[in-house]
Amino acid sequence: FLISKRLHYVDIMVIQTHFFHSQSSPEHWENFTRETLQESEATRQRSVALRGTLDAILTNASRDLRTQADKVEAALSKRVACTDEIRIRLENELKKVRCRLFVIDNIYNHITISRCYNA
Repeated sequence: FLISKRLHYVDIMVIQTHFFHSQSSPEHWENFTRETLQESEATRQRSVALRGTLDAILTNASRDLRTQADKVEAALSKRVACTDEIRIRLENELKKVRCRLFVIDNIYNHITISRCYNA
């Protein structure tokens, strides 16, 4: 329903506003607000649950990594100790071999000198 008035050479149009049954009524705003609040609360609760889940995942992953790191550290320490023990044994064996070589070299020199005198 349009009403047009002429006022001082200016056209003014007055438009009657109709509200549709589901548009901008107080009941509609109340329902919309209630639904929005319910949805936001549900989203907040899902967020809290997700944070809890993520916290549990990170805690478990951290614990697993710590356990694995401890096992690796223990294995590495054992390996280093074994390697060090083997190094010490090899050094001792090398000393024995050098001593034997020295003795053998002395015996050889004595034999060589003896041959020179006996010849």
